[in-house]
Amino acid sequence: MIATDILNQQLSSEKSSELQSKTPSMKNHRIYKANLNNHTLKHEINKKRNAKEWTWYSFDFLIKGDTVLRQQRMILNFSKNIQKLELVYFTSAVTNSGFNHLSSGLERLACLREFRLRLSPCLSVTDKGLYYLGRSLKQLRNLKSVSLSFRGRFHITDKGILNLSKGLRTLGSLQNLDLCFFACHKITDVGVNSLSEGLKDLKCLEKISLDFSKCGEIMDRGMKCLEKLLKRLGNMLRKVQLELGSLKSEK
Repeated sequence: MIATDILNQQLSSEKSSELQSKTPSMKNHRIYKANLNNHTLKHEINKKRNAKEWTWYSFDFLIKGDTVLRQQRMILNFSKNIQKLELVYFTSAVTNSGFNHLSSGLERLACLREFRLRLSPCLSVTDKGLYYLGRSLKQLRNLKSVSLSFRGRFHITDKGILNLSKGLRTLGSLQNLDLCFFACHKITDVGVNSLSEGLKDLKCLEKISLDFSKCGEIMDRGMKCLEKLLKRLGNMLRKVQLELGSLKSEK
């Protein structure tokens, strides 16, 4: 066995242990470590056809991440009753192309109420990937809860935040929003302003969590934009958590 194979196995094992430690109920969920063959894919389509909740964890460094997302799109095309969807990718193999596949599947989920997406590390996802995601959000007008984590996405810039904000601003029924851009160091005050503008008219929003920790290009102007946003949303908010650079605020 060559050294790279050993390293990949170790990385997969470490990610598996990390995922299981962070998710106590993991035994109730399927972990996808490889792309599905045609027989298994048909089985998943039939099984998910009437499902209302779906959780998908992918953490294998050896798979082609975009292949997995393309298969997910095919399953989602036949899973129009899903109300709660959670997707977690602990793999570096996902790219913007995979996000395009995922977006096409999400757009058909008219019943979706809760959506959670977590990427780590997925270093090939850029502003274009957030454009695809924002495009799909425009079709999901019934969403009440959205949680998106892009920790350490070094290629995400202010343009990506703008792309995402265009989708978020259409979610008139949104009650709970959790966004994490930890260590996305190319995001500046301009991106924070775009996000604030996108969220300012969400009249049903009750809980909001925004994490811009270790985004070193965000200065006082960005903080003022968020303060203005919170003031505009006013008494509607029951819970607020903000992390910006070395500053942390919770209410």
